[in-house]
Amino acid sequence: MDEKDVKQWMSENIVRSADAHMFTKQSRNSFKQSFKRGLIKPYLTLNLNKSKIPTHLFLKSDLLEYKNTKK
Repeated sequence: MDEKDVKQWMSENIVRSADAHMFTKQSRNSFKQSFKRGLIKPYLTLNLNKSKIPTHLFLKSDLLEYKNTKK
């Protein structure tokens, strides 16, 4: 897989935490609560610029699966 393929895959499959709630059809607060309870797990967590707030990235397929199975 070359760089172009990786970028294409990421744009089709990776979702930022700020947008993830839209895929689960939840409010931002409900999504944050599900995340804190461990019901939704990030695909990758990055600590950028020595920030104390990590950046969470999610797989779109995981979010859609959660949406379809949540109560």
